[in-house]
Amino acid sequence: KIKDYFLGMKSTCDTLTQILDKQMNNLPYSDVETAFMKNMYVYQQGAMCGEVFEEGWYFDLLFEPGKEAVIADVHTQATDEWGNIVGHILHVGTGNVNLGIFLAYGPAPEKQPMAFVGPVMSYYETVTNDFYRYNDEEWLEALPEMTPPEWTSIYLINKKGNAYAKGNELPYKIIQMPSTYNSPVMTQKLLVFPNPVENYLTVSNVSSPVKISLFDIHGRMVFQCVNDGLPVDLSSLKKGVYVVSIRDKGKIETTRIIKE
Repeated sequence: KIKDYFLGMKSTCDTLTQILDKQMNNLPYSDVETAFMKNMYVYQQGAMCGEVFEEGWYFDLLFEPGKEAVIADVHTQATDEWGNIVGHILHVGTGNVNLGIFLAYGPAPEKQPMAFVGPVMSYYETVTNDFYRYNDEEWLEALPEMTPPEWTSIYLINKKGNAYAKGNELPYKIIQMPSTYNSPVMTQKLLVFPNPVENYLTVSNVSSPVKISLFDIHGRMVFQCVNDGLPVDLSSLKKGVYVVSIRDKGKIETTRIIKE
């Protein structure tokens, strides 16, 4: 059961990677990819009163649908400020699946603003005493009595689609940049292909020469060169995900690649 679960997850993630690569390179989706995205979450009412069906590949990402809530202890405070033993344990956990709505530009070629709707996990925080740590089974039992942190009301809505009362949030200030401001990010679209890459990577739509740097998932630089338009030999790199940083005339643009 565990093996089949992770094989299915790998297949889904591979498909999502292909769709993401197309989106990052402003390429349109195929009919199959569009149908795949539309079938992430399907909610249907049955013929019987109160009968509801929830289907879609999103539920295949849950090892045991209905038990997707998990919890983890993230910080231990052994004593208070006077040295008294308190054993406070900060936990963060997830609960029932909510429906999220995100505004972003749609895929090429129109790139019109669109609303993307999809499932997201609810979020909770709790503190226990005397070094008591929840496990997932205990969290499932305690969850009905828990309340999400106040700040989550910033992005949540109720079942009628209305926003909750605004909770606490970090102070911020909106700054209007002058129209003459020169952004340090390239205005042209960087093209990096093929992705995934096996041996040679091509970087186009930049001037020549450019400085190319690759970083692993830990932020460590693993490769650097000055390139004049020829394919970059990455055959010596290990398989994995890397961030490519391109410096062109003082401006920087980054993208992600997969090394096979």
